[in-house]
Amino acid sequence: MSAEDRLRVLLEDLYSRGAKPRRKVNLKLLAAVSVILSVAGLAVIVALGQAAQAPLVRISDVYGNFLMNYATVRVRGKVTSIPYVDNSTGRLLIRFPVDDGTGSMLLYIYSPLSAEALRRGLIPLPGDVVDAEVQVRVRETFTYGIVQALSAFRIERVGGEPIPVKTLKPGMAETLVVVEGEAARIREVGSGVLIDLDTGAGTVEVLVPKFISFMDRRLYGELASLQPGARLRVTGVVYLYKGSSPEVVPRRPGDVEVLGAPRVVEATVSQLPGLEGERVRLTVRFAGIEYVKEERGYRLLVVDSTGRAEARVSREVMERVDPFDAFSSPILVEGRVSGGVLVIESAKPLGRWNGSTVPLGEVTAAWKGRIVAVEGEVVSVRSLGSVAVATLRSGGAELRLFMPGSVYSGVKDKLVEGARVKVAGYVDVYKGQVEVVVYTPLGVRQ
Repeated sequence: MSAEDRLRVLLEDLYSRGAKPRRKVNLKLLAAVSVILSVAGLAVIVALGQAAQAPLVRISDVYGNFLMNYATVRVRGKVTSIPYVDNSTGRLLIRFPVDDGTGSMLLYIYSPLSAEALRRGLIPLPGDVVDAEVQVRVRETFTYGIVQALSAFRIERVGGEPIPVKTLKPGMAETLVVVEGEAARIREVGSGVLIDLDTGAGTVEVLVPKFISFMDRRLYGELASLQPGARLRVTGVVYLYKGSSPEVVPRRPGDVEVLGAPRVVEATVSQLPGLEGERVRLTVRFAGIEYVKEERGYRLLVVDSTGRAEARVSREVMERVDPFDAFSSPILVEGRVSGGVLVIESAKPLGRWNGSTVPLGEVTAAWKGRIVAVEGEVVSVRSLGSVAVATLRSGGAELRLFMPGSVYSGVKDKLVEGARVKVAGYVDVYKGQVEVVVYTPLGVRQ
């Protein structure tokens, strides 16, 4: 055996002594196991991250702090006003302010979370405490938060058994109450449908918030067109409008119950003295109209074939009476007789305008208080801030027009110099000058 062979034998004996046969390693299986373990570990990390709450912060620490822009945090505070819900852009949003004692901040819920929040009734009212995970957005002039998930959005509601009430006081703010009464006045405002409920002991204002329309459009429409005299039972939280005027705000559609339609007596003007306290319906004409600023409404003289009577009507109701139609047709009114006066709560002309007008030169002081329709060319227009005046000319005669600023803002595109227009309103005399008061934007047509 050569020296080379001897060395090879010695080396084989050295490295193989005590060695046992080993299995072959399956590298594909090992790679698959490694991937599975990695994914499982990542899932555990994500689950732990989701379970961990964002840090609770004070609003004063994040408001205006650009270092917190886009940070995800928790805020906890009391809701201080009625949530605003809007879909005008096609992107449904819910917005409300919260105050934690150190500051106040608006919170936003955007689509699709907003639709789900409405479906689940997750809309807080004033007095409720909200705990929410939000992404902070810090801008130059204000800071707000965007709710990240409904699973991290909790509402601690004003609770307990609702307290029956017949009147409201500011000290009842953030209290759950229930009120029952007869609807005396209904009007739509920017935040919803405002209803005055006559409880027999006083008047309680109920605000059906606009977000109810997204929950039950049929009910909201029914309440918006509710006739005075209908009986309602409403459960809700007392909210102080402008910090001093209490009103009951329901949370959900089921908190508003329409108990029944009003009992209405069909009557004539001559029968009104014997119907004190009754709700009546009758057909009349407006023979005298005078605006009373202190009452924020109108004093009327209503007439039919049986006689004439004194009446009152609010500005909101009067603005819905088309003066063109009222000029040529009688008016169906409904209201309550109170203190010998007919308090009109709804008024609707029974016919449509027949197109007739009164020549400008024939409108004299003898027409004072009556509704007229005239036609002419606009020769001048002046806006005086809270009011506006214009002059019509036709056939060599001129007639002054007077209108509140709110009315003028709705007709100024039609009422321009050189335009020929038709105008309807009631006749008044101011400092010896005859004028037509245009009391509603419905009173100007081209």
